[in-house]
Amino acid sequence: KCGEEAGHRIALCGAEQESDISDDQGKDLGSHYYYVSQILSALCLFFSRTDLAEYVNDTHSASFELCQRLRDEVIKLYPELVRLKLGAAKHIESVVTIMTNRGIHGKEVLQDLQFEEEEKDSDEISVQEQFTVGWGHFVHQLAEVCKVSFAPAETLKYEIKDIAQMLGSRKSHANDDFQSLKEFMKLLCVDECQVTVRNTGVKVVRAILYINPDKNSSKVQDGEYERYARNEDPFVADMNDRAFKALQVEVAGGGGVQVVVSCLSSKDWDTVLGALRLACTLLAGGNSVVQNLFHAQLAPSSSQSFFSRLQEIFHDSRFALKESKRKA
Repeated sequence: KCGEEAGHRIALCGAEQESDISDDQGKDLGSHYYYVSQILSALCLFFSRTDLAEYVNDTHSASFELCQRLRDEVIKLYPELVRLKLGAAKHIESVVTIMTNRGIHGKEVLQDLQFEEEEKDSDEISVQEQFTVGWGHFVHQLAEVCKVSFAPAETLKYEIKDIAQMLGSRKSHANDDFQSLKEFMKLLCVDECQVTVRNTGVKVVRAILYINPDKNSSKVQDGEYERYARNEDPFVADMNDRAFKALQVEVAGGGGVQVVVSCLSSKDWDTVLGALRLACTLLAGGNSVVQNLFHAQLAPSSSQSFFSRLQEIFHDSRFALKESKRKA
């Protein structure tokens, strides 16, 4: 029963630790609810037995003052348990009633709160829906503990960094001249490449420019990857950093420019967005060599379709902005 109620609490309130109630063992109300229920039951038994709690009749004793403080703390917990619709709230009513009958009063007053009876209509959440919500919170918690990601907006968040560290280092097997990275970028340009693979691959290539595994320490890589996640330019982008500029040229000349051009022709908006972000990172700091590489790729008349697609993207973006302003 306690497990069911704890699960119900998680489904109602989520698994975000910031919104949970803290104690000496951390923030995890779902796990501690069982102990709260047992403590309240024990208090009911204790104060209902005059032979076990004779000293509470001595109003001048330190024990009596302790009981008063205990009563106040129990009452403070009551509204929260009612809000969460947890059965332990009934135990609190019993404890307070018994303590009042024993002459134990405090500063707090037990409010007359009741469980709200939900109307059973077509909008009522079914057991299956409650499970789905609870399962989502469980998966989120598990992902945080295991350092993996399941959210669509953060797909393979940690894995992308790992792959970038491997493909972005000349120390990796068969990658002393970035040959593995170059083959990887060729794969992203193939028409048959799956959308999910292409979207993840573009993120990997862009992440390489941030973390620069062969140059930066682990601490710097962590900081730069956070900037990558926030879509900020690399920290050294405007510092005329030679290592960063050299890596930009290596990636752009090894297939990065082709990846951008190929992905911008996609009809998938996530792919287009990833390509635009990669292009911005390749050109961050105004790298003239990379600019020339883009010019060489786009100068031929055969690239007309690229500019047509770019014009279409701008048109759709302007329309989307107008729509968002209209709805605001």
